[in-house]
Amino acid sequence: MTQQESEMQMQQCIQQITYFQQQLQVISEQLKKLDLVAKSVKEVKDVKLNSEILAPLSNGIFVKAKITDNKTFAINSGADIILEKDEQGTIKMIEKQKKELKSFSSEMEEELHKLNSKIEQLQKSKK
Repeated sequence: MTQQESEMQMQQCIQQITYFQQQLQVISEQLKKLDLVAKSVKEVKDVKLNSEILAPLSNGIFVKAKITDNKTFAINSGADIILEKDEQGTIKMIEKQKKELKSFSSEMEEELHKLNSKIEQLQKSKK
């Protein structure tokens, strides 16, 4: 392998490492959000019925709403299909999402390890 090819491979590895690190950061943020959602789901049962809340419509936009049911949750399951689940079902779904994200994160960390090893090998071969 020529030095130029070695340098190109190293640059590719560095780009991939940067990408994986960014993705791991996104996953970490998603996991934190899911933890907050799970906490909110568990706490909503303590909210008195007909209490007024601010419900989010979009990022930073809220509407006043009243809690008429604090035991059932409407969940978007994809393709604009809304399912109703109780607290336990909702928490179970959140835990499943967290498990999938953690699995994906582990796979990415494995790839990062492989890329770092490859860079080390390339650096050794340069010497």
